[in-house]
Amino acid sequence: MQKIQHILSGLAIALAFIYAASPKVPDSVIIFLMLLSGTIFPDIDTEFLHRALLHNIFLPLFLLFFVPLYHFLIFFIGGILLHFTLDVFSEGNIRLMFPLDVVIKNRIMDFLNLDLIRGVPNDSMLAWLVTGFVTGAVCGVILVWYGVV
Repeated sequence: MQKIQHILSGLAIALAFIYAASPKVPDSVIIFLMLLSGTIFPDIDTEFLHRALLHNIFLPLFLLFFVPLYHFLIFFIGGILLHFTLDVFSEGNIRLMFPLDVVIKNRIMDFLNLDLIRGVPNDSMLAWLVTGFVTGAVCGVILVWYGVV
């Protein structure tokens, strides 16, 4: 997906969270910023090993170790996972198992890297529809979870 799609999706989901949880969660602005920055963060590797270095499952797993120290980090991780979800449906693969896929090359690694999924072109209207669907689904879950809907 394009950066604007990641930003708008993260913004919509963060706003849904603020709307739904604001009376119940006092730090919703920090959560908003963590979620939004998490949706953008994986694309800072655009020049070097894009969709590998920061698009692997080991990044969120590593960050989970720091959640007990800084509990808002879980929302940053959620933003990263949202980014991964949107990129899975776009053209080109994300290397979820990087750097293991460099050492181990087989069909299992291809499956774990989601090489078998062929997504939609990034600049197509279908990419916007997929982004809208995923974003709407996550917003719906947030609103139901907090009893707004």
